[in-house]
Amino acid sequence: MFNEIVAIGLIGFFVYLWVFRRFYYLIWKLNGLYGLLSQPVLTVFVWSMFDPRYVIDRLKSLRENYRFKGPLGVVIGPRGVLYLDDPVSIEKVLNSPQCIDKTFIQDGFFTRKGLLHAKGQKWKNRRKQLNPTFNLANLVSFFPIFNTIGNSLADKFDVLAKGNKDVDSDHDNQINYKTIEDFINRAVLVAACRTTMGTTTNFLDTDDEGIVEAYKVLFKISSVKSYKPWLQLKPIFKMSKLYKIDVKYNELIDMFVKKIVNEKNEIWKENRENNKSREDDDFEGTTVPPVTRRNFIEHIFHLAENGELTMQDIEDESSSMILAASETVSNSLSLLLLCLASHPDCQHKLQQEIDETLNGAEITIGDIQNMKYLDMVMNEGLRLMPTIPMLLRNVSDDFYLQKDVVVPKDTFIIIDTFHIHRDRKLWGPHAEDFYPEHFLPENAASRNPFIFLPFCRGLRFCIGWRYSLFLAKVFLVKILRNYHIETNVRLKDLKFISGISLKVKDKKNVHFTVSKR
Repeated sequence: MFNEIVAIGLIGFFVYLWVFRRFYYLIWKLNGLYGLLSQPVLTVFVWSMFDPRYVIDRLKSLRENYRFKGPLGVVIGPRGVLYLDDPVSIEKVLNSPQCIDKTFIQDGFFTRKGLLHAKGQKWKNRRKQLNPTFNLANLVSFFPIFNTIGNSLADKFDVLAKGNKDVDSDHDNQINYKTIEDFINRAVLVAACRTTMGTTTNFLDTDDEGIVEAYKVLFKISSVKSYKPWLQLKPIFKMSKLYKIDVKYNELIDMFVKKIVNEKNEIWKENRENNKSREDDDFEGTTVPPVTRRNFIEHIFHLAENGELTMQDIEDESSSMILAASETVSNSLSLLLLCLASHPDCQHKLQQEIDETLNGAEITIGDIQNMKYLDMVMNEGLRLMPTIPMLLRNVSDDFYLQKDVVVPKDTFIIIDTFHIHRDRKLWGPHAEDFYPEHFLPENAASRNPFIFLPFCRGLRFCIGWRYSLFLAKVFLVKILRNYHIETNVRLKDLKFISGISLKVKDKKNVHFTVSKR
């Protein structure tokens, strides 16, 4: 009996090796015999990382304690995983058509039906359809909206500066990080709703319907499902305590988006008919069509009119864009304020540039483009604390990573943005410091562009990267033009949680002091 069990075990082992022979061959090519012999230890190590509280620290330990140079291959259960932290391999992956798909990890994201998580040809088609909504002319037309909402956000900081007891603060007017983060998140959500769906909301002052809370909760649940992918199986998820919460808030968001989309669609149809009549009168007898500029919601209504999208597609894309904008911009801006609060010299230098550049109350695209130090500060914040700490890709077909190295289909690729951005070999002695001079023209010119990935690069770079930068810069200028911010923490003492986006660990220990300039 014992011999039979051993025989079955050996047969199973050799079948397993045969099934995964191509990936083990990849490990041999990349990491040699040492890589193969390390597999049991590496497998256990990777499994231990399935907790967002420890991923960043354990990846750092992996980089420091294992003598691998370049890509690292690991077999985890039924999947091959390829970890990348070198710019040459990263450039190859991000420019490969076989590496544009997101992974099964991201299937737990609650807005997975839109562009954010489309795959293959569907993603290519949808990206092409939506590209015109993010052209520069459209983005510049949003600046009055950014200014108006930025002024309202600055008013909230005025409340903080006065030490209003209605806000969440401790002794000596110490403002909790979560309070600042909440104000910024609400302001960005207002801007996202206004620019994406053309609807005005009052989330900065009230959230009677619970929409702000719904987006926050669903994002947290999405993060949990990414680290516990078995929860993506509906029968298992139904047994989780998160299921009823997920259903409740998904229904709330669906109703919120559906209501706005239907209302805006009716208005758009009415305006479309009126404009068409005027155009027929104005252009009768000519061959020159009118030039049309459309925002996001108007553009996708136009696509639906042409039969390219359904109403469900419109709702999916609207919800995805609102969440993507609100989460990435609010998170990066909150983290940047933390950087500047802990570096008063940089904050003062930026405030000087703001004072010297702005002539009026409203911020223009020209003002933003003229503030070079603002650009350096924004990039440095995104380098040191990237909103998305890891980029994940699934290989849709075999491709060559190197001349004689083939990455097999269905390989799971991890690009470690967080540690690439802090690698001393790539960034020099100030790699782990907030040092805006990293982005002086003379320093950036000779640098491989694939060591800086705040909005990804290559074929699937972020469609809304300019939108995010413009909105974040306007809000930051509005705040720092009027207020000085200090904090009780040093950046080197902070720990981070690597969920879908980067979060500060132990937020309760991080405080701000806001004072009027």
